[in-house]
Amino acid sequence: MPNRDSFIAEFYKLQNYDPKTIGPLIDKINKYLATNEPDTKLELLSCALKTQKEMMLDNDFIKAWELAKPAVDILQDADWDLFELDIFLIVLMRIESYELALDMIKKAHDVLDRKFPDTEHFLYRKYKIFSSSSARHLRAKFYDNPDPKKVKEMFDTCVDSSVKICEKYNYLKLRNVQLTYRAIFDEDVSKILDCVRAIVATEDKYWIAVIKNKVAEYTRNLGKNVTTKLKNLVVGWQIQKRRKELGIKTAKFAEMIGSTQVLINQIERGDSGVSQRRLYEIAQVLGVDDLAYFLGGPVNRPTDTYVDQIEYMISPLSDKKKKYAVELIRVYVESSGDEK
Repeated sequence: MPNRDSFIAEFYKLQNYDPKTIGPLIDKINKYLATNEPDTKLELLSCALKTQKEMMLDNDFIKAWELAKPAVDILQDADWDLFELDIFLIVLMRIESYELALDMIKKAHDVLDRKFPDTEHFLYRKYKIFSSSSARHLRAKFYDNPDPKKVKEMFDTCVDSSVKICEKYNYLKLRNVQLTYRAIFDEDVSKILDCVRAIVATEDKYWIAVIKNKVAEYTRNLGKNVTTKLKNLVVGWQIQKRRKELGIKTAKFAEMIGSTQVLINQIERGDSGVSQRRLYEIAQVLGVDDLAYFLGGPVNRPTDTYVDQIEYMISPLSDKKKKYAVELIRVYVESSGDEK
């Protein structure tokens, strides 16, 4: 019978935080909370996973912060164990107040060093604190109003410390994440593209998504430094991400916009650009209202819609039955058209 311990154990068995991986766990936790007594640890876990899912799908910092806030509020006053520390490391990058983030980063280091210096995964958690902190310092450069020299010092310390741990344990993909952060911080487009190529070469879908999401998140902040190659990379990634989210196969997508599968593959890899006219067609097919989405903006999906209701209703089904239900809905939508 599911309980708090079983959900937390499932959380620690996750290999990554891909939306498809964490989505079923979020559903199970929420259904459990709806029919049982309040449980602070499970509320923390649900908030953290929802926040991660939002950032992987949309790069919408404000929406992610709204999802993370209940967990952050709890963590500010809680006595942290390793579980609370691990939850903090998920939500840290989405804390709106930079000053609050700095205070909680200090608390994270203190808790780990003081209470858990001899634990098995001490150094890996140290890496996680540094790596998540570097992401928040990166955001601070572009969106907060810190002392530029101070934020660069803190950013460099976190990246250097993260890279050192990654090199010691041969965490090459994690090292590449930090090098990507540094390339973005330095606004070095050539290095950004090198980092993307390096992670694409690994063929690890999760980390490719992490890297491309981070690049897409900050491309709009690079101004005149943005090259055609970088623009094509981000536009192609945003198209691919939204297409897959909607469950549209490449061949079907090509047919829907009057193109070819070969060209769609080229566009999604960033090897080919997209004309303004075609981008409008793609936006219509993918249900994108604001073209800023294609340069890393959110897709602006409502938070309380029929989509959420459908997700809730099909959540108890097996993956096979879920896929069948989604396919039925897709066929219905395509055959119905706009009947307004």
